[in-house]
Amino acid sequence: MLGAEKMVCNKKPEVFYNAFMACDVNTPQLSAIFPGNYALSLDLDAKNNSIKAQLWMDNNEQFFCSIDACIVSTTELEGKIKTTWECPNLKCTCITTPTKLCGGIPTPAKIDLKNTIRDLTGPFTLNCPHDSTTCAFRIAALNGLLPNGLEMVNCKMGECVYPSEMSTSITSLQKTMPVGVIICLGVLGALILFLIVVCSIAKRNQIVLSRTPYTLNNEAASLEFRN
Repeated sequence: MLGAEKMVCNKKPEVFYNAFMACDVNTPQLSAIFPGNYALSLDLDAKNNSIKAQLWMDNNEQFFCSIDACIVSTTELEGKIKTTWECPNLKCTCITTPTKLCGGIPTPAKIDLKNTIRDLTGPFTLNCPHDSTTCAFRIAALNGLLPNGLEMVNCKMGECVYPSEMSTSITSLQKTMPVGVIICLGVLGALILFLIVVCSIAKRNQIVLSRTPYTLNNEAASLEFRN
């Protein structure tokens, strides 16, 4: 207790000290090879800029990862707020007891991910929107196998913190247009300017003609017939 202040449970993705997160994992590519129910648990340490992550399958831990040197940011774009962890260093290890993903249980495809998991490196990113219970767990080295990363769903998280210590820092981002859109807008602007100039010249000529006196030819017309 800080004076008369009581600690509260922060359940938002923005972490102030140390938070624990647990999520189900939606990974069709991995489930096609190793059928089962997947989950991720994460220990998010904002003070040391590090993450401890564990991947579970059917309630059995498969491997764990140590992630550090993270840069943590909370940003806002068009009213949407998200917290992002960007980490250059990642090291994963299969647990001592052989597991299904690490070659402990033979599969019809005879695939053993132990060496793949051992050789994983960063960079790593974790993106968590504030208005959702989903997050994206991405390891760059697995982009070929998991182009969308590990989709974390039904996430629950929390940390105990004093309200006075919850000093949020949100950076507002400006949405940039694609280069193609900018070029099209430039061409459209030039076309509109050209039309304005043409219309201005036509209007000016019309005004000049309206102010020019009209001269009537008073000579009589003659009609002549010839055989």
